[in-house]
Amino acid sequence: MKKNQVAVLKKNETAIQGEYLGKGAAVATGAGLSLFSASTFAAVPASVTTAIGDAVADVGTVGGLVIGVVVIVFAFAMMRKPMNA
Repeated sequence: MKKNQVAVLKKNETAIQGEYLGKGAAVATGAGLSLFSASTFAAVPASVTTAIGDAVADVGTVGGLVIGVVVIVFAFAMMRKPMNA
């Protein structure tokens, strides 16, 4: 192969001389690096922990209300269909 040519691999053709690393190299690199990662936890004040817990409860409440409204609107739309037919 000349210096300025680009290698094009055909279907079912294997790469040679490091022309194409492929997805396997990226997966192997990520898996290898994950072995060396250490999990660290910072000391968080109790007030922050309770604030996060309260926020999660608020999000759950609002999410439940939104789902309830969607169900009511859907049920209303389903009830109106036979009336318009």
